[in-house]
Amino acid sequence: ASVDGDANDLPSVLGAMTSLASALAECDKKEEAATLLQNVLDKTRASLGEGEDDHASVLSATSNLARVVSDAAEAERMFREVREKTRAKLGEDHADTLSAMQKLSDHLADQGKLVEGEQISRDVLERTRAKMGEDHRETLAGIQNLSSILAEQEKYEEASQLSREALELTTSKLGENHVQTLVCMNNLAGLLAEQGQHDEAEQMYRKIFESMRTTLGYENSNTLAAAYSLAGLLQQRKKIGEMEALFREMLEEMRSKLGEHHLNTLSILNNLANLLADQDKFAEAEELCQLGLEGMRSTLGNDHPVTVGSIQLLATIMRKQEKLDKAEEFIKEALESTRKLLGDYHPHTLTALYNQGSLLADRGDLEQAEPMYR
Repeated sequence: ASVDGDANDLPSVLGAMTSLASALAECDKKEEAATLLQNVLDKTRASLGEGEDDHASVLSATSNLARVVSDAAEAERMFREVREKTRAKLGEDHADTLSAMQKLSDHLADQGKLVEGEQISRDVLERTRAKMGEDHRETLAGIQNLSSILAEQEKYEEASQLSREALELTTSKLGENHVQTLVCMNNLAGLLAEQGQHDEAEQMYRKIFESMRTTLGYENSNTLAAAYSLAGLLQQRKKIGEMEALFREMLEEMRSKLGEHHLNTLSILNNLANLLADQDKFAEAEELCQLGLEGMRSTLGNDHPVTVGSIQLLATIMRKQEKLDKAEEFIKEALESTRKLLGDYHPHTLTALYNQGSLLADRGDLEQAEPMYR
C-alpha cells in the first residue's frame, strides 16, 4: 500500500492500514496482514527520522507486527525489543511497559514457554496491583492472565484461587449477571471441573446458561457456548438423560425464536442427533440429522465445512443401522467435498478416505478397500 498526500494525513492513513491488517489477521490472512504492518512500521520510522526507534509509534507498530509474523522466534525477538525499549524509556511500572510485558508473556505461553511466561505474568500482576489498586480493570486482567497460564501448567489450585478473586471483583463492580462476570464464572467452573469439584462446577454452568439465555438470547454465540459447557460436564458425569433434556429444550426454544435454518438451531439439531445415535436411538437421530443437513445445505451450501460435518454424521448414523448403501453415498459426498476444500493430503481428507475404505471392508469388498488404506 502506498501513502500519498499531506504528511499531516499520515497518522490517519497508517491507522487505517493497521485496522485493515487487524481485519485480515482475524480472517486468518496473516501473511497479508504482516506485509501491511511491515509497511506501517517502515513508514512510521521514515516519518520520524533516525534515532527514534524507541518512539511510542514505532514500538506500537512493532508490537502489532509481532502478533502476525509467521516466525515465532522473530515474533519473540520483537516482543522482547518492545519491552526493553519501553522499560528503558518509561520505567518499570508505566502502563505501556506492563502492556509490553504481558504481550511477551502471552507469546511465550503460546510457544509453550510457560515457566518464563508465568514469571513475567506474576511480575505484571504485582506491579499493576501496586500501581492501579486491587479493583482496577487492569488488575483484573492481570489476575485472569496469570490464572490462565497457571491452568496451562495444571496448577489448578492456585489458578482457581485467582479465578475466584477475579469473579468476586467483577461481581462487585458489574453485578452477577454482567457478561464479564459470567465469563469469569465460566473460567472458574472449568478449573473446578478439572479438579473433580463437579457439583460446584455444574451449579455455576447452570447459572451461566440461565443468565446468558435470559440476558443475551439464544441467537448469541455466548449462550450456545454456555450450553455446550454445561452439556460437556453433564456428559462427563454420565448424566446423559439431563444432557438430552437440555438439548431438546434448547432445540424447541431455538426453533420458535430463531427459526429452523438459523445456524444455532442447526448446531443443536446436529448435537442432539449425535447424542441420540450414541444411545442407539437411530430412527430419531436419522430424522433430526436429515433435517439439520437440509438446513445446512440451504443456508451454507453443499461444500461448507459445517455441511460436510453434518454429511459425515449422517453417514455414521446410517452405517450404525447397517444402511450401507446410503452410508456409502454420504461418505463419497463428504470425501469429494473435503478434497475440494482441503486437497488430497489434508488430515480431514485422509480421514474421509479411510472412512470409505472402512465401509468397503465392512461390505467385504477388500479389493477396493485396500488402495484407500494405502
